[in-house]
Amino acid sequence: MARHELRAAIEAAVPPKVLDRNLLIATWRWPILSRVSEDWIAPQPQPGLRDRRAVILLAEVVRHFDVVALQGIMGSAPTLQAVLRVLGPEWAYMMTGLSRETTYRERTAVVFDTRRVLPQGLAGQVVVPEGGKRRSENDDFLSSQFFRPPFFAGFRCLGASFTVVNQHIVFGTEPERVAEMRALCAWVAEITSGDYWERNLIILGQLQLFRSGSSVHRVFDAAGLRLPPELVDAPSFVNSAGNLATMASSIAWVQPQGRGPELTIPYARSGVFNYHDRALLPNEISTDLDYLSKHLPVWAEFTVAPGREY
Repeated sequence: MARHELRAAIEAAVPPKVLDRNLLIATWRWPILSRVSEDWIAPQPQPGLRDRRAVILLAEVVRHFDVVALQGIMGSAPTLQAVLRVLGPEWAYMMTGLSRETTYRERTAVVFDTRRVLPQGLAGQVVVPEGGKRRSENDDFLSSQFFRPPFFAGFRCLGASFTVVNQHIVFGTEPERVAEMRALCAWVAEITSGDYWERNLIILGQLQLFRSGSSVHRVFDAAGLRLPPELVDAPSFVNSAGNLATMASSIAWVQPQGRGPELTIPYARSGVFNYHDRALLPNEISTDLDYLSKHLPVWAEFTVAPGREY
């Protein structure tokens, strides 16, 4: 897949960035990559390794958006560093410390185009109140924190302020997924009910909703979190057979029953960019579904205007 082919595909599928008119927010789960090769095209696939061509293609997708929430960033973040060098000095990022998932030494990050958005000053990770209890006397961890604590950060685009919450719900077992989604929803309810900085709260990432009516989705829905119509049951994961599967990644915000959306930045449209269309994939990539990622970028467009106060 040549760079210009990928660019043409994303330009056909996703709205363009228009100065003083729109805001494009995306979420994307990257594969577990710990090394970047010096080769333009690696002679053969290796676990955790991507070549320079993959870095160029990852950057080509990212640059089409204003803010991108990334999951699956490894300990020293070699892929993210390489992608940022391709994107150039106008791009910046915020990244978490290492998660409790020590096997992968994983981080999450938010990458943004500083020509379009700037940090608002708010940033942090969600911590669940504990009451001082641990699972055992020998356990160094608190008893029931998030497997990967959600990362939130505030931004400003023209007169609009918004907060993104980058969450990677544990895959684990169904009860574990439900428990994390319930804790996330409780936190969202708390911070949206008072006089807080968190305004225009947009939750995105690996939400593990799977499908409408799943146990995780029911908790999500009961909390007043809503998906844009285009993302309801829109698959964002490609399975090992190369077929579109579950609603793994998504974007949502609070919308209580019978009321309009809680956002003051008007929502326009959303979608999933499927670069796994076989017409775009040369033979040496089509057999490696994680060359870019089996998880597809999910995006949403919002309307902004110069001089407008929110």
